[in-house]
Amino acid sequence: MLKKYCNRTIILLLAAALTINAGCLLIEKPVCAATKSSGNYQIKPGQKYQLKSVFKVYKGPGKEYGCVRRADLKPSTKKHAVRKSKVAKLKSDTTVTCLKVQKKWMKIPSGWIKVDKKNLKPLNKRG
Repeated sequence: MLKKYCNRTIILLLAAALTINAGCLLIEKPVCAATKSSGNYQIKPGQKYQLKSVFKVYKGPGKEYGCVRRADLKPSTKKHAVRKSKVAKLKSDTTVTCLKVQKKWMKIPSGWIKVDKKNLKPLNKRG
């Protein structure tokens, strides 16, 4: 299925076949830029990941649920959170376990983080 875009300036990062037709851009199966540059792995429940940047922790799978407060984190998790923040933000290099995946959100023991595979490193199950 083709979608037709006739804007003068279109800035898109795509991993799709592009065809120029009469000044319009035809896009066949557009793919999110994060998917292309993120690596060849799927986020799976039960797998451990290392965070490669700071991630905010949310109460549910969406920003509309609001952030978890840092004060509400378990002591073992709090030591991996940014100190001078009222909301829970997990530091880079923190290891998290995926409990569930829902669209672009990953459930972890302390709440939900927005999946950004370029900032997640899958860890081997052996080590």
